[in-house]
Amino acid sequence: MIVFSAHADLDWPSDFLAWIDSWVFRRSGSPGALVALIGGPADSRTGLTDRHLHLRDVAKRAGMDFLPHGMLPLPNAVFNSIDSVRKRAETETAFLRRIVDNPHYSPHWGIDG
Repeated sequence: MIVFSAHADLDWPSDFLAWIDSWVFRRSGSPGALVALIGGPADSRTGLTDRHLHLRDVAKRAGMDFLPHGMLPLPNAVFNSIDSVRKRAETETAFLRRIVDNPHYSPHWGIDG
């Protein structure tokens, strides 16, 4: 696992890019992950920065999983206002009612319950 932590607004130093090129194609195909902890402004549609996209491409070339840090934006229809959040929280669905009325309730969590 390789973890990169950087600010989004700067360009990658040339030494860094050369270092990536020195190992990316020599990977043996063993499992691996590239983690991107990038701070700063992100694209409002994807939640990703140019640095995320670059590291995603590096991970793909290296045959690694890409794990970006950050949250993808939710559709506006989900949380338009505090009133819509409140309404959703106060709504009792049939699914919730089945959970609440479950006769097999156990106060224990996990495998000991």
